[in-house]
Amino acid sequence: MATTLRDYLTRFRRLAAPPGRAAPAGVPADRVAELSAELTAVFAAVDLAQASVDQLKREAETEADGLLRAARTEAERIGGEARERAVVERREAAAARQRAHAEEIRAIRSRAEADAERIRGRTDERLPGVVETVVEIVRSSGSASVPGGRA
Repeated sequence: MATTLRDYLTRFRRLAAPPGRAAPAGVPADRVAELSAELTAVFAAVDLAQASVDQLKREAETEADGLLRAARTEAERIGGEARERAVVERREAAAARQRAHAEEIRAIRSRAEADAERIRGRTDERLPGVVETVVEIVRSSGSASVPGGRA
């Protein structure tokens, strides 16, 4: 709101008096009051803008707080799901290890049984010959010394 030269000069003119008559001496308007009146609107606009800024700031802080709460809740949910999945994964891994160990034990047992069967087969093949050899050794060493009195 700018003051024009016309407005400034109008302050010194007396509008109610008829022309030509001597006018009382003009007194300049109160400059402090005039400036206050001019700045009142500006300060009111600044106050309104500041109030709007404060309101926007409060709304932004409220929204940010809500977003932070939502993010924390989501993070806790994701963490909980991850912990649950970790438990399941650990159980599955333990079960897989147990299955692998059981399979390894079955393989070892199977190899041991095959080895035992092979040894039994070799024993069945060799035993008659070994018995024959032992009997011959006993006979050749003398039957009189056989305990039990049998000859």
